[in-house]
Amino acid sequence: MTVVDTNTIINSINNGGKLPSIEITVSDDLYYEYLVAEARHNKKFEMVKLASSMKGYDEAHYLKEYATMLNKFTGVSFAKMRGFADVSILALVSCLVTDYGRRPPQTTLEFGTIDTSLVTVITKDGPLKKMLADEFGNQVNIMSEFKG
Repeated sequence: MTVVDTNTIINSINNGGKLPSIEITVSDDLYYEYLVAEARHNKKFEMVKLASSMKGYDEAHYLKEYATMLNKFTGVSFAKMRGFADVSILALVSCLVTDYGRRPPQTTLEFGTIDTSLVTVITKDGPLKKMLADEFGNQVNIMSEFKG
Protein backbone atom coordinates (compact mmCIF):
# COMPACT_ATOMS: atom_id res chain seq x y z
CA MET A 1 0.00 0.00 0.00
CA THR A 2 1.50 3.32 -1.05
CA VAL A 3 0.77 6.82 0.25
CA VAL A 4 2.36 9.70 -1.68
CA ASP A 5 2.78 13.29 -0.57
CA THR A 6 1.12 15.48 -3.21
CA ASN A 7 4.16 17.77 -3.35
CA THR A 8 6.29 14.81 -4.43
CA ILE A 9 4.00 14.24 -7.41
CA ILE A 10 3.88 17.94 -8.30
CA ASN A 11 7.68 18.24 -8.09
CA SER A 12 8.04 15.18 -10.32
CA ILE A 13 5.71 16.73 -12.92
CA ASN A 14 7.50 20.09 -12.75
CA ASN A 15 10.86 18.36 -13.27
CA GLY A 16 9.60 16.41 -16.29
CA GLY A 17 9.18 13.14 -14.41
CA LYS A 18 6.53 10.52 -14.92
CA LEU A 19 3.45 10.01 -12.82
CA PRO A 20 3.54 6.97 -10.57
CA SER A 21 2.29 3.77 -12.18
CA ILE A 22 1.46 2.29 -8.77
CA GLU A 23 -1.82 2.49 -6.90
CA ILE A 24 -1.82 5.37 -4.43
CA THR A 25 -4.03 5.28 -1.35
CA VAL A 26 -5.17 8.75 -0.34
CA SER A 27 -7.31 10.04 2.51
CA ASP A 28 -10.56 11.59 1.35
CA ASP A 29 -9.58 15.07 2.54
CA LEU A 30 -6.38 14.97 0.46
CA TYR A 31 -8.19 13.73 -2.64
CA TYR A 32 -9.22 17.31 -3.45
CA GLU A 33 -5.56 18.33 -3.40
CA TYR A 34 -4.94 15.64 -6.03
CA LEU A 35 -7.83 17.01 -8.14
CA VAL A 36 -6.38 20.53 -7.98
CA ALA A 37 -2.96 19.19 -9.01
CA GLU A 38 -4.55 17.33 -11.94
CA ALA A 39 -6.31 20.46 -13.17
CA ARG A 40 -3.33 22.75 -12.61
CA HIS A 41 -0.82 20.49 -14.35
CA ASN A 42 -3.19 19.01 -16.95
CA LYS A 43 -2.34 15.46 -15.84
CA LYS A 44 -4.63 12.62 -14.82
CA PHE A 45 -3.70 10.47 -11.83
CA GLU A 46 -5.22 7.13 -12.83
CA MET A 47 -4.21 5.00 -9.88
CA VAL A 48 -5.65 6.98 -6.94
CA LYS A 49 -7.72 4.96 -4.46
CA LEU A 50 -9.76 6.69 -1.78
CA ALA A 51 -9.19 5.29 1.69
CA SER A 52 -12.96 5.36 2.26
CA SER A 53 -13.40 2.80 -0.53
CA MET A 54 -11.23 0.26 1.30
CA LYS A 55 -12.75 -2.70 3.07
CA GLY A 56 -12.81 -1.99 6.79
CA TYR A 57 -12.55 1.80 6.48
CA ASP A 58 -13.61 3.53 9.71
CA GLU A 59 -14.06 7.29 9.41
CA ALA A 60 -14.46 7.80 13.15
CA HIS A 61 -11.11 6.10 13.79
CA TYR A 62 -9.47 8.16 11.02
CA LEU A 63 -10.74 11.39 12.57
CA LYS A 64 -9.52 10.28 16.01
CA GLU A 65 -6.06 9.61 14.55
CA TYR A 66 -6.18 12.95 12.72
CA ALA A 67 -6.85 14.76 16.02
CA THR A 68 -4.03 12.82 17.71
CA MET A 69 -1.54 13.64 14.93
CA LEU A 70 -2.67 17.26 14.80
CA ASN A 71 -1.65 17.60 18.44
CA LYS A 72 1.64 15.67 18.00
CA PHE A 73 2.96 17.15 14.76
CA THR A 74 4.70 20.50 15.28
CA GLY A 75 4.70 21.49 11.60
CA VAL A 76 1.09 22.70 11.58
CA SER A 77 0.28 26.39 11.32
CA PHE A 78 -3.33 27.51 11.41
CA ALA A 79 -2.32 31.07 10.52
CA LYS A 80 -0.35 29.98 7.43
CA MET A 81 -2.64 27.00 6.65
CA ARG A 82 0.41 24.73 6.52
CA GLY A 83 0.97 21.14 7.58
CA PHE A 84 -2.56 19.78 7.33
CA ALA A 85 -1.73 17.45 4.43
CA ASP A 86 1.10 16.00 6.52
CA VAL A 87 -1.34 15.40 9.38
CA SER A 88 -3.69 13.62 6.96
CA ILE A 89 -0.85 11.38 5.78
CA LEU A 90 0.19 10.58 9.35
CA ALA A 91 -3.41 9.79 10.34
CA LEU A 92 -3.94 7.57 7.29
CA VAL A 93 -0.70 5.68 7.88
CA SER A 94 -1.66 5.17 11.52
CA CYS A 95 -5.00 3.73 10.40
CA LEU A 96 -3.36 1.45 7.84
CA VAL A 97 -0.79 -0.04 10.21
CA THR A 98 -3.43 -0.78 12.86
CA ASP A 99 -6.29 -1.78 10.50
CA TYR A 100 -8.28 1.18 11.84
CA GLY A 101 -7.57 0.32 15.46
CA ARG A 102 -8.63 -3.32 15.20
CA ARG A 103 -5.20 -4.57 16.24
CA PRO A 104 -1.97 -3.27 17.76
CA PRO A 105 0.55 -1.79 15.33
CA GLN A 106 2.55 -4.41 13.44
CA THR A 107 4.55 -4.66 10.25
CA THR A 108 1.99 -6.49 8.13
CA LEU A 109 -1.48 -5.60 6.99
CA GLU A 110 -4.54 -7.80 6.79
CA PHE A 111 -7.69 -6.54 5.13
CA GLY A 112 -9.60 -9.78 4.71
CA THR A 113 -6.62 -11.50 3.08
CA ILE A 114 -3.04 -11.55 4.28
CA ASP A 115 -0.95 -8.75 2.79
CA THR A 116 2.60 -8.91 4.05
CA SER A 117 3.75 -5.68 2.42
CA LEU A 118 4.73 -2.64 4.43
CA VAL A 119 2.95 0.63 4.04
CA THR A 120 5.17 2.80 1.83
CA VAL A 121 5.14 6.58 2.10
CA ILE A 122 6.83 8.59 -0.64
CA THR A 123 7.81 12.12 0.36
CA LYS A 124 10.79 14.47 0.28
CA ASP A 125 9.38 16.49 3.20
CA GLY A 126 12.03 16.23 5.94
CA PRO A 127 9.80 16.98 8.94
CA LEU A 128 7.15 14.52 7.68
CA LYS A 129 9.78 11.81 7.15
CA LYS A 130 11.08 12.36 10.68
CA MET A 131 7.60 12.17 12.19
CA LEU A 132 6.83 9.00 10.21
CA ALA A 133 10.07 7.39 11.39
CA ASP A 134 9.55 8.50 15.00
CA GLU A 135 5.90 7.46 15.11
CA PHE A 136 5.94 4.21 13.11
CA GLY A 137 9.55 2.99 12.99
CA ASN A 138 9.89 -0.12 10.84
CA GLN A 139 6.14 -0.36 10.26
CA VAL A 140 6.50 1.93 7.23
CA ASN A 141 8.89 2.12 4.32
CA ILE A 142 9.79 5.79 3.73
CA MET A 143 11.09 6.71 0.29
CA SER A 144 12.05 10.07 -1.25
CA GLU A 145 10.85 9.38 -4.78
CA PHE A 146 8.91 6.86 -6.75
CA LYS A 147 10.07 4.86 -9.69
CA GLY A 148 7.91 5.88 -12.69
